[in-house]
Amino acid sequence: MDAAAAELRRRYDTNHDGKLDENELAAAHEGLLKQNFNGGASGERGKRFRAAMIKRFDRNGDGQLDENEKAAMKKYFLDRFDTNHDGRLDEDERAAMREQLKAGAKAGKFKNN
Repeated sequence: MDAAAAELRRRYDTNHDGKLDENELAAAHEGLLKQNFNGGASGERGKRFRAAMIKRFDRNGDGQLDENEKAAMKKYFLDRFDTNHDGRLDEDERAAMREQLKAGAKAGKFKNN
C-alpha cells in the first residue's frame, strides 16, 4: 500500500475494518473534493478534477453536490472500481482507481471546458 492509500485509510476507515465501505468512501471522496484532490502546484489539477465531478454529477445545476448527487457519484465509483462487488473499495481497487484518475488527469480529461 502506498503512503496516500494508507493515509486515506487512516483518516476515513472509521469502523477500522481495513477497508473503506460505501459511507467511508463517500466521506473520502467528499474530503478529496474539498482538498482539491491535492493535485499539482496550487491545486490546479484538483480544481479541474472537482469541476469535472461537479459537471458530471450536479443534476440541479447549483454548482454543488447535494446528498443525492453525492450518492450518484459514490455509486459511479463503486460500479466502476468495486470489481469484487462487496460494496467497498479494497486496497487493489483503490490503487486501480487512483491509476485511472491519474491517467485521466494526464490525458487532460479533467480540463474545465
